[in-house]
Amino acid sequence: MIAEPFFQLRWLLWTLGAALLAHGVLTRMRSRRWPALPAIIPQMDPAPPTRGGLHFFSGPRALQFSCAAFFALAALAKWSQLRAGALNAEDFWLFEDMLRHMAEGEFFLTRFAPQSQELLQHGIVHPMLSFGLLAPFAKVLGSTVTALLFEPAVFALAALSLGRLARARWGDGPALWLALAYLLSTQVGRILMYDVHPEAAYPLAVFLWAEAVFQFRHVHLAGTAPGMAQDMATPRSSDWNWKSALAVAAASFFLAGIKEDAVLVLPPLILALLLWRNGGGWG
Repeated sequence: MIAEPFFQLRWLLWTLGAALLAHGVLTRMRSRRWPALPAIIPQMDPAPPTRGGLHFFSGPRALQFSCAAFFALAALAKWSQLRAGALNAEDFWLFEDMLRHMAEGEFFLTRFAPQSQELLQHGIVHPMLSFGLLAPFAKVLGSTVTALLFEPAVFALAALSLGRLARARWGDGPALWLALAYLLSTQVGRILMYDVHPEAAYPLAVFLWAEAVFQFRHVHLAGTAPGMAQDMATPRSSDWNWKSALAVAAASFFLAGIKEDAVLVLPPLILALLLWRNGGGWG
């Protein structure tokens, strides 16, 4: 299958990434702490910023490009699975049929649930309400394409969200490598090569929740959101406080609606947040 070579290359990419990360650390050590440290790879010293060339793939653009490239490769892998007849387990066609009925306005109905081979409800008794957000995509793209693209999309968006979180703390370089490490992990590869399942959206939901909380923290403490001009903070602080609180609520509902086992995910996150705040983490 076409899919296999892409994920066998992850070890080569890990090695390349580790080498570049080591070079970045040595470069920073040489420039900031030990100016006399000899250049290990002098030809790779960073060049001044330019408008063209590889500078296009620096900073946030590198993160966005990497996530988009993963999405394209992962979508090709899922398409190759479909063409090779590898999506013959029950889950893919269960959720594909569920999306087909959603596009027709009949939510959480499928003919391929484990209980029976006839039309029945699946997804309310053990709620998968967030999966209903795919109904417009199923209407426009079709149920099969939507089911194929679901996991590539949620993994790519999760890496983008993780990268934004890391970038705010550590900068562009570590954010990019952390996002790539997530995308190239064995766990992501195994889940991606499974049929399809709503629970694949859990990492995206957790990272979006953390982003919303991070933004609310900035607004609550300083009256400003990340990226908002400081001179605009005072007149818009209450507006941003309302928006950031709404973002936290929306992210919480999205996470809670993935499946009933979200009770094992969201409450521990809230508890950790409260402990972190009481321990002085807000400052």
